[in-house]
Amino acid sequence: MQGVCRRWPLVFAGLLVLLAGCATPSGVAPPAAAQAATQPAARQYALVNGRWFNGTGFEPATWYSVAGRLTRNPPQGRLEVIDLSRLFIVPPFGEAHNHNIEGSWNLAPVADRYLHDGVFYVKIPNNVREYALVSREVLKGMASPDVVFAHAGLTGRGGHPILLYEDVLRTSRYEPAVGPLPRGWFENRAYVVIESEHDVEEKWASVTSGRPDFLKVYLVHSDGEAHARTPGTGRTGLDPRLIPAIVAKAHAMGLQVTAHVETAADFRHAIRAGVDEVAHVPGWLVEQAADVDRVRLTEADARAAAERKVRVVTTTVAGRAMPGAAAHHACATRRRRGGMDDRFWRSWSRRCSRTTFGCSTRRACPWRSAATMPTRRWRRRSTFIRSICSTTLRW
Repeated sequence: MQGVCRRWPLVFAGLLVLLAGCATPSGVAPPAAAQAATQPAARQYALVNGRWFNGTGFEPATWYSVAGRLTRNPPQGRLEVIDLSRLFIVPPFGEAHNHNIEGSWNLAPVADRYLHDGVFYVKIPNNVREYALVSREVLKGMASPDVVFAHAGLTGRGGHPILLYEDVLRTSRYEPAVGPLPRGWFENRAYVVIESEHDVEEKWASVTSGRPDFLKVYLVHSDGEAHARTPGTGRTGLDPRLIPAIVAKAHAMGLQVTAHVETAADFRHAIRAGVDEVAHVPGWLVEQAADVDRVRLTEADARAAAERKVRVVTTTVAGRAMPGAAAHHACATRRRRGGMDDRFWRSWSRRCSRTTFGCSTRRACPWRSAATMPTRRWRRRSTFIRSICSTTLRW
């Protein structure tokens, strides 16, 4: 399987070039009558001599590209044959959590990198609304992944990600691209402060402005004393008692809700509140050694998420980016997880697991080769590969 990972990007790039010639820039084919009236007949392809992923493994098969869609049924008419030379073919991947597609200043290189790596679907769970609205229009006219945006996330007064936007990203990311921005500019653009049920009602128009594709809520240290800290100090988020009402209003509008979590208590509050997706597995950010026990999940937690059909975007690669003590404690957490019962991880991977693809599939698969891996861990890796290949498109 190690050899498979090395060759995937080549397969994706080749198929992308192929399908680009027989589909519209947005990837959505126009009505048949309109297409026939305005365009010459689309070229059809037979993709032969490839090994295609079938949900559990790879099997030799021939597929056909007809009007920009893949099918097993041979079409009528002239066919051009593409020999895949026994390459391994998997469905396109989905980037389930990133914040890198937002402004027009970087759309082209980011989109190109995603398509090269076979990532055709991208989910942005928090962004600056104004910039995303412009990006939506730009993306319609270029070869790019399909992107969905949450726009401004919901948090408590002084909660995450307020300081991130106002004190870090404002000067390091946005001002170099768009010019000076006053502190406070991001409120109601990148985040909305919700402190009561009254705020939920009063600010709902702001929350849903710009037609978000889904909503993002922040649960940060929502367990006991940690959540009772003075707003604006430490890492905090929404009062967990407000989440059910937010979820109900979102669902009434046809919007799903993604919950940012950092501790096991955050995770459990999110599941009980009825969210559709959890962003992060607790443990990706552990700031103190004493917090390690507070981030540990159980098999019961995985089962609860599975029973409610809650998607879990693990983002386990995020801990690698945390500097200093945070990285040290995050690594300690991962080491402790390594000794857990395999039943938890098999259950988690089959029922809930998603991943984040930052730049390439190899970065998202940081395991050793099968030759040096114990049988138990190899089974775990195979389960992960089946999960990301067979469930990515079920958002």
